[in-house]
Amino acid sequence: FGGKGTKKLERKQDNYFDLLNEITHQETQPIMLQTFIPKVSEGEKRVFLIDGLPLGALLKIPAPGSFLTNPDLGGRIVPSTLTRQEKKVCQEVGAFLKKQKVFFAGLDLIDQQLTEINITSPGLLWEWNEIDNSHHEREIIDQIEKKIGVKK
Repeated sequence: FGGKGTKKLERKQDNYFDLLNEITHQETQPIMLQTFIPKVSEGEKRVFLIDGLPLGALLKIPAPGSFLTNPDLGGRIVPSTLTRQEKKVCQEVGAFLKKQKVFFAGLDLIDQQLTEINITSPGLLWEWNEIDNSHHEREIIDQIEKKIGVKK
């Protein structure tokens, strides 16, 4: 959660299976594995979607020598924009989420590839407000009120 407990393993490591056993507590705890994307060193984008459409984006940059982008683990956050390919990913994922009735989500992208969809608690809103001295939660609440017919 939040990058805590994240480890980078390589199959060619001599102790690869020993490390897997340790991480899984001798195969009693589930883990999630994903392919390492080297361009994470350039950052991971968090894109906020409202009703299937991008509201804004941040770039989480890992500390020097690290691959972890979470600010609690040394990463820093800067404003960002979306590339054409990232906009396409957001459009496709946004349409899917809208069909599923997911109104607010945070997408994580590395090297223009979707790596995570946060729908329970898409964090970094507070940090986004701090970066651009704004109140993005107001935009979100306005959109919710419009959606449910409280506000026009």
